[in-house]
Amino acid sequence: MAPRLKIEGKTTDTPDWTCKVQIEDMSRDILSLKRKIQFKNLILVDEQEQQMRATVYGDDIDYYAGKLILLDTYLISTARVKVSLPSYGRIIHKFYWVLYKETLIEHIKPNNELEKSLHRPNIVGVVLRCGPSKYVGRTQNRCQIERAQLEDQMKKGKEFPVILGRNIGIFDLSLQTRFNSAIRINPTYPQALQLISWC
Repeated sequence: MAPRLKIEGKTTDTPDWTCKVQIEDMSRDILSLKRKIQFKNLILVDEQEQQMRATVYGDDIDYYAGKLILLDTYLISTARVKVSLPSYGRIIHKFYWVLYKETLIEHIKPNNELEKSLHRPNIVGVVLRCGPSKYVGRTQNRCQIERAQLEDQMKKGKEFPVILGRNIGIFDLSLQTRFNSAIRINPTYPQALQLISWC
């Protein structure tokens, strides 16, 4: 088996490696303006809270569509390591990974006894009321999507959906999303399943 390394331990010259990461964020499919290539970006975080961007291109997006789940943990091996260029947006690390069909990806289930999943969420809760949105800053699209999903759940008779959140600000009884916040509605996380069965 390839040696287990953290994100910081891998460069373009590292031959064989395995890294345990959680998917912290996942973009929609994007079409590059210059080369007309479809791609999707993921933000991965390891056990030391180091972040890394990973990119999936073209046909590999469909290949990974049902395999990569936001906030789940994976063991990733043999991804291509590339140098990050400032012309491709905000750099979070000097390298990024390219995931392709030959990349070895093992999904770690939340209840796995041998290999623990990473980063427990900072909130698991029941939504009692979905109040009006308030925006601070320029990016509001993601918040709108999450709010629409919550309202849709409530209209379908699921009065109290359960949410799992990461990097969420908590103020009194209100939640505040940030640029790196992630929210899943009625997820399969063990504590969330307990709440769902209670609701």
